[in-house]
Amino acid sequence: MTPEMKITACICAFCLLFAAAFPAGGQSGHIGYVCPPCDSDCHDMVYDARGACPVCGKSLIPKPGAVPNATLANPAQYNDISPAAVCEALEQGKDVVFLDVRTEGEFQGTVRPMGRLKDAVNLPLQELEARIGELEQYKTRGMIVVYCARSVRSPRASALLHKNGLRNIYNLLGGMTAWNEAAAADVPCKDSLLVR
Repeated sequence: MTPEMKITACICAFCLLFAAAFPAGGQSGHIGYVCPPCDSDCHDMVYDARGACPVCGKSLIPKPGAVPNATLANPAQYNDISPAAVCEALEQGKDVVFLDVRTEGEFQGTVRPMGRLKDAVNLPLQELEARIGELEQYKTRGMIVVYCARSVRSPRASALLHKNGLRNIYNLLGGMTAWNEAAAADVPCKDSLLVR
Protein backbone atom coordinates (compact mmCIF):
# COMPACT_ATOMS: atom_id res chain seq x y z
CA MET A 1 0.00 0.00 0.00
CA THR A 2 1.44 3.37 -1.00
CA PRO A 3 1.66 6.24 1.51
CA GLU A 4 -1.09 8.08 -0.42
CA MET A 5 -3.39 5.04 -0.14
CA LYS A 6 -2.72 4.80 3.61
CA ILE A 7 -3.62 8.48 4.07
CA THR A 8 -6.80 8.04 2.03
CA ALA A 9 -7.77 4.98 4.09
CA CYS A 10 -7.20 6.89 7.35
CA ILE A 11 -9.29 9.82 6.12
CA CYS A 12 -12.12 7.47 5.09
CA ALA A 13 -12.04 5.73 8.47
CA PHE A 14 -12.12 9.09 10.27
CA CYS A 15 -15.08 10.24 8.14
CA LEU A 16 -17.04 7.08 8.98
CA LEU A 17 -16.38 7.50 12.72
CA PHE A 18 -17.29 11.19 12.55
CA ALA A 19 -20.54 10.44 10.69
CA ALA A 20 -21.54 7.87 13.32
CA ALA A 21 -20.77 10.25 16.18
CA PHE A 22 -22.43 13.29 14.60
CA PRO A 23 -25.36 12.42 12.33
CA ALA A 24 -26.62 14.81 9.66
CA GLY A 25 -27.46 18.24 10.94
CA GLY A 26 -24.72 18.16 13.58
CA GLN A 27 -27.02 16.71 16.22
CA SER A 28 -25.95 14.06 18.67
CA GLY A 29 -27.15 10.54 18.00
CA HIS A 30 -29.67 10.50 20.85
CA ILE A 31 -33.16 9.66 19.68
CA GLY A 32 -34.58 9.53 23.17
CA TYR A 33 -34.36 8.46 26.78
CA VAL A 34 -36.18 5.64 28.53
CA CYS A 35 -36.74 4.41 32.04
CA PRO A 36 -34.61 1.40 33.02
CA PRO A 37 -36.66 -1.80 33.29
CA CYS A 38 -38.89 -2.00 36.36
CA ASP A 39 -42.16 -3.63 37.34
CA SER A 40 -44.28 -1.07 35.50
CA ASP A 41 -44.65 -0.42 31.78
CA CYS A 42 -42.98 3.00 31.95
CA HIS A 43 -39.77 1.71 30.30
CA ASP A 44 -41.68 1.59 26.99
CA MET A 45 -42.15 5.39 26.97
CA VAL A 46 -39.53 7.54 25.19
CA TYR A 47 -38.62 11.03 26.43
CA ASP A 48 -36.73 13.85 24.68
CA ALA A 49 -34.39 14.72 27.55
CA ARG A 50 -32.69 13.20 30.58
CA GLY A 51 -34.45 13.44 33.91
CA ALA A 52 -36.60 11.26 36.12
CA CYS A 53 -39.36 8.95 34.93
CA PRO A 54 -42.69 10.60 35.79
CA VAL A 55 -44.20 7.16 36.57
CA CYS A 56 -41.64 5.44 38.82
CA GLY A 57 -39.09 8.20 39.52
CA LYS A 58 -36.01 6.30 38.22
CA SER A 59 -33.37 8.23 36.28
CA LEU A 60 -33.86 8.03 32.51
CA ILE A 61 -31.12 6.42 30.40
CA PRO A 62 -30.31 6.70 26.65
CA LYS A 63 -32.63 4.50 24.62
CA PRO A 64 -30.75 1.28 23.69
CA GLY A 65 -29.71 1.29 20.06
CA ALA A 66 -30.56 4.98 19.71
CA VAL A 67 -27.02 6.25 20.20
CA PRO A 68 -25.04 5.15 17.14
CA ASN A 69 -21.67 6.03 18.65
CA ALA A 70 -22.32 4.33 22.01
CA THR A 71 -21.33 0.73 22.52
CA LEU A 72 -23.96 -0.72 24.82
CA ALA A 73 -22.87 -4.21 23.94
CA ASN A 74 -20.11 -5.53 21.71
CA PRO A 75 -21.53 -8.32 19.54
CA ALA A 76 -18.12 -10.02 19.50
CA GLN A 77 -18.55 -10.72 23.22
CA TYR A 78 -21.49 -13.04 22.72
CA ASN A 79 -23.48 -14.78 20.00
CA ASP A 80 -27.09 -14.27 19.01
CA ILE A 81 -29.28 -17.36 18.91
CA SER A 82 -32.78 -17.94 17.56
CA PRO A 83 -35.44 -19.97 19.38
CA ALA A 84 -35.07 -22.69 16.72
CA ALA A 85 -31.30 -22.85 17.29
CA VAL A 86 -31.90 -23.28 21.04
CA CYS A 87 -33.97 -26.40 20.26
CA GLU A 88 -31.22 -27.68 17.95
CA ALA A 89 -28.61 -27.22 20.68
CA LEU A 90 -30.76 -29.15 23.16
CA GLU A 91 -31.39 -31.91 20.61
CA GLN A 92 -27.61 -32.20 20.19
CA GLY A 93 -27.29 -32.77 23.94
CA LYS A 94 -25.62 -29.45 24.73
CA ASP A 95 -25.75 -28.24 28.31
CA VAL A 96 -27.87 -25.08 28.24
CA VAL A 97 -28.44 -22.68 31.14
CA PHE A 98 -31.22 -20.13 30.71
CA LEU A 99 -30.69 -16.71 32.33
CA ASP A 100 -33.78 -14.51 32.50
CA VAL A 101 -32.78 -10.87 33.08
CA ARG A 102 -36.34 -9.53 33.41
CA THR A 103 -37.65 -8.22 36.70
CA GLU A 104 -38.94 -10.69 39.27
CA GLY A 105 -42.50 -9.58 38.51
CA GLU A 106 -42.04 -10.35 34.81
CA PHE A 107 -40.34 -13.67 35.62
CA GLN A 108 -43.16 -14.72 37.99
CA GLY A 109 -45.81 -13.56 35.52
CA THR A 110 -47.40 -10.93 37.77
CA VAL A 111 -46.26 -8.19 35.37
CA ARG A 112 -46.52 -8.79 31.61
CA PRO A 113 -47.38 -12.49 31.74
CA MET A 114 -45.29 -14.01 28.94
CA GLY A 115 -44.11 -17.14 30.66
CA ARG A 116 -40.50 -18.15 31.21
CA LEU A 117 -38.19 -20.91 30.08
CA LYS A 118 -38.00 -24.09 32.14
CA ASP A 119 -35.33 -24.11 34.88
CA ALA A 120 -34.29 -20.51 34.08
CA VAL A 121 -32.25 -18.55 36.60
CA ASN A 122 -33.72 -15.09 37.25
CA LEU A 123 -31.24 -12.27 37.80
CA PRO A 124 -32.79 -8.93 36.78
CA LEU A 125 -30.51 -6.75 34.67
CA GLN A 126 -30.54 -3.96 37.26
CA GLU A 127 -29.20 -6.42 39.89
CA LEU A 128 -26.91 -8.46 37.63
CA GLU A 129 -23.59 -6.79 38.34
CA ALA A 130 -24.11 -6.90 42.11
CA ARG A 131 -25.15 -10.57 41.97
CA ILE A 132 -22.74 -11.80 39.28
CA GLY A 133 -21.11 -14.17 41.77
CA GLU A 134 -24.28 -16.29 41.72
CA LEU A 135 -23.36 -17.31 38.17
CA GLU A 136 -19.88 -18.59 39.05
CA GLN A 137 -21.11 -22.20 38.92
CA TYR A 138 -22.05 -21.75 35.24
CA LYS A 139 -18.59 -20.61 34.04
CA THR A 140 -17.59 -24.11 33.02
CA ARG A 141 -20.97 -25.29 31.75
CA GLY A 142 -22.02 -25.33 28.10
CA MET A 143 -24.13 -22.46 26.84
CA ILE A 144 -25.62 -19.57 28.77
CA VAL A 145 -28.72 -18.36 26.91
CA VAL A 146 -29.68 -14.88 28.12
CA TYR A 147 -33.18 -13.56 27.48
CA CYS A 148 -35.65 -10.86 28.42
CA ALA A 149 -39.01 -9.78 26.99
CA ARG A 150 -37.91 -8.47 23.57
CA SER A 151 -34.09 -8.73 23.45
CA VAL A 152 -33.57 -5.16 24.63
CA ARG A 153 -32.00 -5.90 28.04
CA SER A 154 -30.40 -9.25 27.21
CA PRO A 155 -27.64 -7.84 24.92
CA ARG A 156 -26.52 -5.51 27.73
CA ALA A 157 -26.63 -8.40 30.19
CA SER A 158 -24.66 -10.62 27.78
CA ALA A 159 -21.92 -8.00 27.46
CA LEU A 160 -21.82 -7.64 31.26
CA LEU A 161 -21.44 -11.41 31.69
CA HIS A 162 -18.53 -11.43 29.24
CA LYS A 163 -16.91 -8.49 31.03
CA ASN A 164 -17.07 -10.56 34.24
CA GLY A 165 -15.36 -13.62 32.77
CA LEU A 166 -18.25 -15.79 31.58
CA ARG A 167 -18.04 -17.29 28.09
CA ASN A 168 -20.28 -19.24 25.70
CA ILE A 169 -22.95 -16.56 26.08
CA TYR A 170 -25.90 -16.50 23.69
CA ASN A 171 -28.47 -13.70 23.42
CA LEU A 172 -31.94 -15.07 22.58
CA LEU A 173 -33.07 -12.96 19.63
CA GLY A 174 -36.49 -11.44 20.26
CA GLY A 175 -36.65 -12.75 23.83
CA MET A 176 -39.88 -14.22 25.17
CA THR A 177 -41.86 -12.31 22.56
CA ALA A 178 -40.14 -14.21 19.73
CA TRP A 179 -40.40 -17.47 21.68
CA ASN A 180 -44.14 -17.07 22.15
CA GLU A 181 -44.75 -15.95 18.55
CA ALA A 182 -42.71 -18.75 16.97
CA ALA A 183 -44.55 -21.56 15.26
CA ALA A 184 -44.25 -24.88 17.08
CA ALA A 185 -43.21 -26.51 13.80
CA ASP A 186 -40.19 -24.16 13.62
CA VAL A 187 -39.36 -24.38 17.33
CA PRO A 188 -40.08 -27.99 18.34
CA CYS A 189 -39.09 -27.48 22.00
CA LYS A 190 -41.27 -24.37 22.34
CA ASP A 191 -44.08 -25.84 24.42
CA SER A 192 -41.94 -28.25 26.46
CA LEU A 193 -39.69 -25.41 27.66
CA LEU A 194 -42.38 -22.79 28.23
CA VAL A 195 -43.55 -22.36 31.83
CA ARG A 196 -46.69 -20.27 32.29
